[in-house]
Amino acid sequence: MEKQVLQSQKQKLIDDLELFRKNYTDKIKHTSIQEDNFGALYVLGNFYSLAVDNFPELDKAYKDLQEKHSHINNDKEIASEIAYDKVQKILSDAGIKINYTYYENPNPKGFDRSECTTVIDGHKFNMADIHYHKYNVTGSIAALNVLISSYEYYKKSNDSVKEYLKLQEKLNSNKFADRLTSIITKRKMKELEKNNNIVTQFKVLQNNISLIQKAKNDILESKEYQTLLKATETQDNIEKLRKAERENLKKVLNEKATSVLALAYVKLYQDNFELLRMSSVGAQEKLLKLTTQDAEYYSKAAIEKVGKNVDYWLSVENVASQLHQQWREGRKNPDGTYEPRWKKVKDNAFIETVLATKNLPANIKVVDGEVQLDIANTSFDDLCLDYQIENFEAAQIALEVAKIKYTRAEAGKVGKIIHDEWLERNGWAKGSDLDVEFEELIFSEKVKDLIQYEIAKDVVKQEVRTDLI
Repeated sequence: MEKQVLQSQKQKLIDDLELFRKNYTDKIKHTSIQEDNFGALYVLGNFYSLAVDNFPELDKAYKDLQEKHSHINNDKEIASEIAYDKVQKILSDAGIKINYTYYENPNPKGFDRSECTTVIDGHKFNMADIHYHKYNVTGSIAALNVLISSYEYYKKSNDSVKEYLKLQEKLNSNKFADRLTSIITKRKMKELEKNNNIVTQFKVLQNNISLIQKAKNDILESKEYQTLLKATETQDNIEKLRKAERENLKKVLNEKATSVLALAYVKLYQDNFELLRMSSVGAQEKLLKLTTQDAEYYSKAAIEKVGKNVDYWLSVENVASQLHQQWREGRKNPDGTYEPRWKKVKDNAFIETVLATKNLPANIKVVDGEVQLDIANTSFDDLCLDYQIENFEAAQIALEVAKIKYTRAEAGKVGKIIHDEWLERNGWAKGSDLDVEFEELIFSEKVKDLIQYEIAKDVVKQEVRTDLI
């Protein structure tokens, strides 16, 4: 009989692991691998698909963010095009042409390259550090700056250029010198030009430096460039706001997804603890090995993040469970049942299981294809993820606060932290009677916040290592 029970436990663990992989592990991908809409958030090893699956409103929030700022480049692009046309006219009048060529490397192991050159009087100047392309006005200004700085650098630092300038000065200061001296000086200058490309470049720059500087000033002072600057500033300001919104969404996604994964892992651990504890390496180590075995790199990293801290997450689950029970007590009937509270389910894994079940328990119903759960007549362990998560996140904050060990006199500080964090998580409360400072809450609402702290404080006192039970 014991052998049959053990075999049954093993099969349950295998089945639970398979569901865990299907519903959670397989959903954790890196953005560059997944190539989904969240790639623009640039986060290594994210849990986005996992969070979005269980909280569709996060997906909508991201899409709304994308839509909200989808046209921010329009004004700048129009201003860039107009400014570019103006720049081309200024450069053309000065006899300056900037060319940009892109070379695609046919060798798949090689690198593509691009080349930017400025042409003056038929002479090419290579612009190695200039990323210039059509409508890139700043690239044009940068190219002119390179020409001006090269002219100044050659004049001060290149020995051949210094010698050339001395000969030039000698020739100019001896206008009435004998013909032979002039011929010799000019010949030396020609030889320097012929044998030293930098001298040749310097001569071209010297002959055109006034035009180059004027072209730069004309660009900077043009109304077209000023309009572009304003459009760029506006875009930059909008990008800052967008970045802040994106960072906030990223934070919410990561926090939600970590909680989702931790809840699923803790349930897997608790449901199979009796079998896992028989392992020679311990229950925690055994489950971590089973869940990370053959897992993709990023999935493995996410599971390890949770699995290596399973004691902490068990404490969180303990507090969360008590918080839910505390809430239920307020709805308890004389017969021991609870006043029903039906809520729509968003947890896809939960919905999938329910729709595949023929005989549903009394606390679950399907109305017009929509799965509903009576959360008041459901224990925390049996709640779907989307209704476990609020208590689970509240428990994390309560535990943080409980470990600081505030005194009774500091109850206001405790309540403020817990209430502020609750408002942060529950955007729907904005503008309501609850959207006030902790001290302004009615007494019953203050008690709800402080009870979280008291429950967490008791759990902190009782914490023990689960693998030694």
